[in-house]
Amino acid sequence: MVAMSCLRPTVSALPTLACVAALALTACGPTFHPRPAAEVATWREVDPNVLAARLHERQPMPVPSDATKSELTAAATRRVKVALRLCVDHAGELARVDVVESSKFPSFDRDISQVVERWRFRAGDDDQCTRLVIDYTQHH
Repeated sequence: MVAMSCLRPTVSALPTLACVAALALTACGPTFHPRPAAEVATWREVDPNVLAARLHERQPMPVPSDATKSELTAAATRRVKVALRLCVDHAGELARVDVVESSKFPSFDRDISQVVERWRFRAGDDDQCTRLVIDYTQHH
């Protein structure tokens, strides 16, 4: 868990990835172009730690924008979760990021997805997908 000003984001079910992401050096990569859902539908589902091991260091921390933080405050919501399915091909290219369980705040879901879309991975043995839960608590 990393303290960043008044918030403490955590990444559930992916402790290794949380530690790597905690290095939080904002890196902007190339524009993300998701592959068709049908293409990744048959890719192997793996434990989140398998993809965490392929993650390049110093990836941006998955936290919402200031506008979304204000929206959460206005709604008197301190904690939200979003579940994503992310797929990475054998070459290390992120193929898809899909919201599989919404936080009920579309702006939060979008913000977190956009951060994850900038993550970079190393090549692996095969094409892989996993479920990633981002559990965010905002402290006022």
